[in-house]
Amino acid sequence: MSNMVMKSPELLLIGENNLEKSLYSAEYMINKSYLPDLPNMSILPTFNIENINLSAEVRLFKLERLVQNNKQSVLESLTAIYTALGKSEHSLFFILESDGNTTQIYLGVKSKSGSFEGHSAGELLKATFEGQFSGSDLKTVTNIALLDIFQNTANYENNAGTGVTAVTTIPSLSVDNRENFMQGMERFIDAAEGKVYQAIILAESVAEEVLQTISRGYEQIYTQISPYAKKTFSYSQQESDNVAETLSTGITKTLAQSVGLTETKGQSTTQGTNESNQTGSSSSKGGSIAPLGMGINIGGGYSSSETKGKSYTESENTSESNNQTKTSSNAQMQNTSTTNGKTHGTSQQNTIEFQNKSVQQILNKVDQNLKRLDEIQSFGGWNFAAYFIGQTPTVSHALGSIYYGLMKGDESSCEASMITTWGHKEKTLVLKYLRNLQHPQLKPIAELDVQVPFVTPTTLLSTKEIALTLNLPQHSTSSVSVVETVPFGRSIQYLNDVQYEGKTGVELGVLRHLWKDFNRKVVLDNKQLTQHTLVCGSTGSGKSNTLYTILNNLRQQKIPFLVIEPVKGEYKHVFGNYDDVSVYGTNPRQATLLKLNPFSFPNEIHVLEHVDRLIEIFNVCWPMYAAMPVILKKSILQAYQRVGWDLDESVNIRSINLFPTFTDVACALKEIIQNSEYSEEVKGNYIGSLETRIMSLTDGLNAQLFSQNELDSSILFDQNVVVDLSRVASSETKSLIMGILVMKLNEYRTSQQLDMNSNLRHVAVLEEAHHLLKRTNISQSMESSNLVGKSVEMLSESIAEMRTYGQGFIIVDQSPNALDISAVRNTNTKIILRLPEEQDRQVVGRSVALKEEQLEEISKLPQGVAIVHQSNWLEPILCKINYFSQDHYKYNFEKNIENIPKIKEIQKAVVYFLLYVGKRLPEDYIQPDIEFLKKTLCFIPDTALRMEIEHLVKIYQLGKLQFDAIKDFGRISQYIVKILNLETVLEPLLKKSFDINDFDQELNKYIFSQDIILKTELKHACLKYLTNVDSGYLKAYQMWTDHTQNQLML
Repeated sequence: MSNMVMKSPELLLIGENNLEKSLYSAEYMINKSYLPDLPNMSILPTFNIENINLSAEVRLFKLERLVQNNKQSVLESLTAIYTALGKSEHSLFFILESDGNTTQIYLGVKSKSGSFEGHSAGELLKATFEGQFSGSDLKTVTNIALLDIFQNTANYENNAGTGVTAVTTIPSLSVDNRENFMQGMERFIDAAEGKVYQAIILAESVAEEVLQTISRGYEQIYTQISPYAKKTFSYSQQESDNVAETLSTGITKTLAQSVGLTETKGQSTTQGTNESNQTGSSSSKGGSIAPLGMGINIGGGYSSSETKGKSYTESENTSESNNQTKTSSNAQMQNTSTTNGKTHGTSQQNTIEFQNKSVQQILNKVDQNLKRLDEIQSFGGWNFAAYFIGQTPTVSHALGSIYYGLMKGDESSCEASMITTWGHKEKTLVLKYLRNLQHPQLKPIAELDVQVPFVTPTTLLSTKEIALTLNLPQHSTSSVSVVETVPFGRSIQYLNDVQYEGKTGVELGVLRHLWKDFNRKVVLDNKQLTQHTLVCGSTGSGKSNTLYTILNNLRQQKIPFLVIEPVKGEYKHVFGNYDDVSVYGTNPRQATLLKLNPFSFPNEIHVLEHVDRLIEIFNVCWPMYAAMPVILKKSILQAYQRVGWDLDESVNIRSINLFPTFTDVACALKEIIQNSEYSEEVKGNYIGSLETRIMSLTDGLNAQLFSQNELDSSILFDQNVVVDLSRVASSETKSLIMGILVMKLNEYRTSQQLDMNSNLRHVAVLEEAHHLLKRTNISQSMESSNLVGKSVEMLSESIAEMRTYGQGFIIVDQSPNALDISAVRNTNTKIILRLPEEQDRQVVGRSVALKEEQLEEISKLPQGVAIVHQSNWLEPILCKINYFSQDHYKYNFEKNIENIPKIKEIQKAVVYFLLYVGKRLPEDYIQPDIEFLKKTLCFIPDTALRMEIEHLVKIYQLGKLQFDAIKDFGRISQYIVKILNLETVLEPLLKKSFDINDFDQELNKYIFSQDIILKTELKHACLKYLTNVDSGYLKAYQMWTDHTQNQLML
């Protein structure tokens, strides 16, 4: 017994030492405390590893563009992708390859070992990736390029100075708010900028049965070591004293044949004491841990108890009995008993508890790991480590540190983390593992009681955690464009139950969703096009191609179009070479000359109605203030009256097709201003602003454009026509021509008296529509601004009214904010291309009910992609516009010399006729060409003058023209000066001449004829005209006559 007592402390010490050693081994593996020892461990050779077949087992993709939904959680999307791959037991890896300037990002997948299902794994990765990040550009890396990338890894093996660093950590979010996510891969790439390196981030999938085995191992560890978390010692003491007294009495009386009597007395006393003491100890424990294929034996235990007790008992009993029996049937019994009791006791107990903190910490870690395993089993598990290969161990370690810091978060402490760097020979073995897309295997140190064949620098992560380690850039990098976008409608849904089937329309393009084009056509309803279309987008956004596509569709449907193009002049090169398309322009050498008479109108239109529309166009094109609109209107009305129009009845008493020109308006305007009661200053202002502008339209190229011999409206508005105004320098003149064309189109459609609500018959395209439908600030107090705004609104309303005749308008402009709001409001079809300016986005985006985030998307639309909406659609959609790929060549204009008016020849023919019939030429001169005159008089811009000369020609043909050479010379000279446009030239020329000889020499510059007699008569007519203007010029007239006679005599 004594020997056993002596050995108890030794046994206790041995048990405690075994427990401590076993617990250390468990903690070493559970906490991965072996990670700091990795540099000291031997790397197992790779001869027992089967070389990977890259072409059969691996698929690699290069990320070039990443498209994200603006409300999309990238981590959740990646979790979905990786979960799908993990369920198929495929491994994942990222390769980052940097040459110091550009960092390429590769996503790879490796099929499960021995399956050779690389193609299927790659298809799964690409399909899930495109499903989560629709529109992203994930290009497949060819087998040759794949071998080159892994050859780069092999090249690091041969370089003795390179280093490899492994990062082992459990990642977690550094911030709770995902909107402030700061752990994107772009941060690592930016921090590592300038370094040459290769990074392989590898995650090997873990099978579900392996995860269950690990979970059971942790549970077994917890069960086996939990009893050692606490020790409890208890000490107790108790004392008691008991006295009892009982008294009872009973009487029984029985009638019987006999009687008996018995009496007994007795007394007893008992006293005793009992005490015991016991002390002992025992130890017993056994268990095992086998997570991740590792086994740890745990044995040992310790328990101790002590009991002490003491007892004292004392009792006393007294009894008395008297019994009498008779043999009769009557009996009587009496019994008396007395008992007294009393108890006194005390008790005391002490308990001492000892806690083993090391065991408790292990249990806490096991709890954390079991909790993590629940999540891992739900989403899938992966053995993860990141490897960084640099030109030196210092570089690789720095790269690993950057990545390590990026991945650490608030919940990264449940296991040990480590950055391990290898150089020299060790790195060569590590790289051989990595070339086979396997984690390196290391032999544990021998001192540990750990029965595992090898360890790796990996940690077990859930798919959610892998999504953080293998995450994507949140912002653009040197090789990857990160685009944040928002979704639009996925299909064309109608507000009503009306479906498109069976209706005609314009095939615009295909449906697009988040940078991905789908094979679903976007067709614009022709009926909606009659309610007009707005196409807007900045330079280079694809407006022109959009219009080419629409016009080509219309042309194929035999729906004619009119394009009014004030800039660029590209439409004539695209459509001008087609036989069914006519091109008109402002340069007779580049295209057939456009000829318009702004003052002409169809018979069904009232003259006053036409004048009102014309004044509104002038108000839009020219700055007008004060009484200028009124004066201009009076001048126009007077010009109509001069050529024979009855303004009330809207009829011309001379000819139904006789209309004034700008020359007639200029004459009337000058007369009205001079005869007005305005001050000289006001008159000067009106002359400078109104008369100067009107006169600018009566000479030069404008005189040919605004001609009596205009194009027929049926040619302009019922055929395919391109009007090229790109060579017109003045923006005011461009606006004026555009306005006149719109006005004439409106009047032509009205005069046709077509059915109401007709189908689409014709489409007019107004390019750069702000020239005509300009926005004005309605809050401005300037009179001209308000006048322009009202005129633009009236013009826009007139465009809107033409929808009932099947006339559609396509309003095109770079800036919708530059257009009048009515132009935006009155268009039921909107095609919105890229608009970088915020006000533009607000104006047009709100008109189709775009959300705030969708408005921002307008500024990021790629070329040829548009937001499209028609009024009967439920929501706008994204459309990739069809590319108009037909070959188009530079417009080949075949000049027709006869069609080009020769103003000088017309002038020469007219003045020759006047001098001839006025008997100012010798009788033997050739007679004038009357037929040529009849064909060309229409080009004379002064309508009143033209009518008088036409009247002279008609009388001359009848043989009734009688002119006196002297009496009628004044009248003839007036005609000649007007024909030669010298009315404003002669007086200034005479005043600045030194003498009559100088005047004669200067006048020669304006006389085209080289015939001496004809030239002299023309000069004579000019001097005669001056005397008619002012008799003060008679002296100059006489001096010139004398000078001329002297010259002729010489």
